[in-house]
Amino acid sequence: MMNFSGSRMSVAQFAVDLLVDSRFDSALITITTRGMSEDCSVRIAIDTSLVETAAIKAQNYSLVLTNT
Repeated sequence: MMNFSGSRMSVAQFAVDLLVDSRFDSALITITTRGMSEDCSVRIAIDTSLVETAAIKAQNYSLVLTNT
């Protein structure tokens, strides 16, 4: 399980990127907003072999890893 945080738009784009990438076809993705805040968090459950790939994708969207 990996948790990232960032702006709503960045989190949404990151989630779409994961959904389009066929390697993440079994990923479980949960997006949480913090009230009216611009900040969101995304939690993904993925195979351990994809952790590094997900971290690189998250960096591309300037997301911050908050927990693994």
